[in-house]
Amino acid sequence: MKNILLFFFCMSASCLFGQINIELKLNHEFDGSSFMYNQVYTNTTPHGKKVELTRVQYYLSNFKLKHDGGQVTDLSGVYVLASGNVSQYDLGSYNISQIDSFSFDLGVDSLNNHIGVSNWPSTHPLAAQAPAMDWGWPAGYLFLAVEGQVDADGDNVPETAFLMHGIGDHLLQKVNISSVLSETGGTIEILLHVNIADWLKDIDLTNVGIQMNGGAENQMLCANTNTYSVFSTESTVGLGGSVVKPKNNIYVNYQLSYAPTICYQLITEKKVDLTLIDQNGRIVLKENALQSQGNFFIQKELANGMYIAQFVNEEVRETCRVLIKK
Repeated sequence: MKNILLFFFCMSASCLFGQINIELKLNHEFDGSSFMYNQVYTNTTPHGKKVELTRVQYYLSNFKLKHDGGQVTDLSGVYVLASGNVSQYDLGSYNISQIDSFSFDLGVDSLNNHIGVSNWPSTHPLAAQAPAMDWGWPAGYLFLAVEGQVDADGDNVPETAFLMHGIGDHLLQKVNISSVLSETGGTIEILLHVNIADWLKDIDLTNVGIQMNGGAENQMLCANTNTYSVFSTESTVGLGGSVVKPKNNIYVNYQLSYAPTICYQLITEKKVDLTLIDQNGRIVLKENALQSQGNFFIQKELANGMYIAQFVNEEVRETCRVLIKK
């Protein structure tokens, strides 16, 4: 009896202490350079045009981890809403020692793609977002959203706006990865490099305009995920092009001019405090302990005018101007 009790105790301890946190790290790049919003790059195909991206967001779902000699753990309930300025995503804790390979989908599975954002708690990736990542019930979610400007007149200055929002179950892409992994303490990190330029290959951005659908251009955008291996275990940084040195980067997305989104990437691993100050020097909004990368949507109703957003911790102090216009 003692041996049996000892056996069950050991099994219980194994289940309790075998849990390890899995983190997905997405290093966003653009053909040899680290990616940042509001940065001008050369889009090599089809016409070698200068391009500047102001929004890159996409859904990842249906994760399956192959680990520990052939075991498979299904993370079908885990969804990631990824942004071009954010690298770290928590996938949860599991009884896993070593991951051999894994797969996931670009997009949202058909079962949950059409039930609507109101069915999810506010903090869930499938809940309502700002800017919006869905086309309303029952049309479904934006699997991939890319927005920016392209140089259409040949003066090397991006000035012509384009917007691509991929919508529809037929855009779903299965991605298989033989992963390069590193373990730090109680965490396994899945490191992927995401070459955003590959999504745009073979698409004439000068003629795209506004595409909020599941049509030919958005089909090509999503299909390029596998055609050109957007997700890879190998980095493109340093393999040509002008390398953008890491720096603090803050960009304001004015898709909603009355409540813009502040997209930020700060070179610090510590959390930061955000303060929004009006033209009279008064603090009108303050948020503490934000992640060092993220998208901060200004939910508070503010009067029209110019504001200063200030990000601060012991290592960084960065500011940017934010215009509120109703």
